[in-house]
Amino acid sequence: MFALIVGAIMGWIVCLSCRVSGDFDTCNLVIFNIMVIAATTTYIMLLTSFVILRVRYKSIPRQYISPLGLPGAIIAILIWVLIL
Repeated sequence: MFALIVGAIMGWIVCLSCRVSGDFDTCNLVIFNIMVIAATTTYIMLLTSFVILRVRYKSIPRQYISPLGLPGAIIAILIWVLIL
């Protein structure tokens, strides 16, 4: 809950500074970059948790099996880290 509130406050501060400065093109780029970094970080954390769960709990029955499995997740992490 705290992270949502802090994120919302930071978003409002960025939007308000854009409104005050009047430089909407630069502000749009900043907001877009923040969004891309947040999405990339979230996806890296999701893939990392997938790898940790696969390594720690190997014998748990799963309803869904990832088509690429652990190697696919590790390759995706490397790709997303390079993008970031």
